[in-house]
Amino acid sequence: MQYDFNLGTNPDMTMEARFLRENTNDFGENLTPHTGHVIISEFKKFMVLQKLEILERKANGTLDSRTNYEEDGVWYFESPFCAPPHIDKFWKQLIIYNKTYEKF
Repeated sequence: MQYDFNLGTNPDMTMEARFLRENTNDFGENLTPHTGHVIISEFKKFMVLQKLEILERKANGTLDSRTNYEEDGVWYFESPFCAPPHIDKFWKQLIIYNKTYEKF
């Protein structure tokens, strides 16, 4: 499934372009387009790994029902892994700026 990371208010500015504009590397330098692409690719991999871990825990009965539960057909969960800093920055930006995050 392909997700649209374009902003609804400015369809010409993608989430990647906004991420590059608003973030820097550890030395305070602007991120390069290649670096931004790598971070977003790693974010997608991270989310797949999260999903696989949750499904595995659900299948083998180790899913913690206190932090992971189903309500009205929607699953709520606590992330099984901590996101690395740049992935976390992109994730937070996606939540704040993108109306398609819920679909993602």
